[in-house]
Amino acid sequence: MGAAIDHRIRYALADHVTPSGAVMEGMDLAASLTNRATRDAMYETGTALCKAMADLISEERPYDRSQTGSLTEHVEDQLNRLCYAMAWFEEVYRTGRLWPGTPLGDASPDLTIGRLLAAVPTYATDDLAAQSRAAASALAHLRTAYAPEDVHPGPTFVGSADVGGADADMIIGDLLLDVKAKAKATLRREEFYQLIGYALLDYDDRYRIERVGIYLSRFGHLITWTVADYLGLLGCQRPIAELRERCAAALSIH
Repeated sequence: MGAAIDHRIRYALADHVTPSGAVMEGMDLAASLTNRATRDAMYETGTALCKAMADLISEERPYDRSQTGSLTEHVEDQLNRLCYAMAWFEEVYRTGRLWPGTPLGDASPDLTIGRLLAAVPTYATDDLAAQSRAAASALAHLRTAYAPEDVHPGPTFVGSADVGGADADMIIGDLLLDVKAKAKATLRREEFYQLIGYALLDYDDRYRIERVGIYLSRFGHLITWTVADYLGLLGCQRPIAELRERCAAALSIH
């Protein structure tokens, strides 16, 4: 669900029709992990999913700032099903395996995009619709302040390869934003370090990150800090530029 709402929010903010690198990698990996008889069906289903998403985004333009960002109930359901299906492929990329009990893990040669989308549970689309409505309000000021071209969905960094691959949720203007679909409004220490870790991997300051933030999608609550304040909360007083140099040096040793 976390990956699905992340994708849904991206489509409301950024003008892009191509799925994230994690989803695309997951599609290739899913096809390679299945048996020969199912491989073509898996590949064709992934290709059809990409096309269906591209067609819907091109036609409905949920990122269009002249619109409120709300979609008709039918279109919202379609988009949420597509986002949830993409999350299944992303899960393959993140874990490196096909999970039994999922439409991809139990796929057979008769797999189609229709069957895949039909397998998305209604409770999931309802949940995503509710979180989408909350995000439309909670993130409205960001949507107004930044044009679609100022939003970078699923960004990777120069240092991503040094940690075996790392992609953040999104960067909106100068804000590095992490979306959490947690049922409780509490965060673990690791999640705080994960957020600043992305900023540290931006060795060349490509994205000019000045702020970091966490959006709790089930609560419609956005929290942001300046990078300096965030580092201070973590007990660090050194500038981000120096920390990036140290991070790059430390990771190059390993």
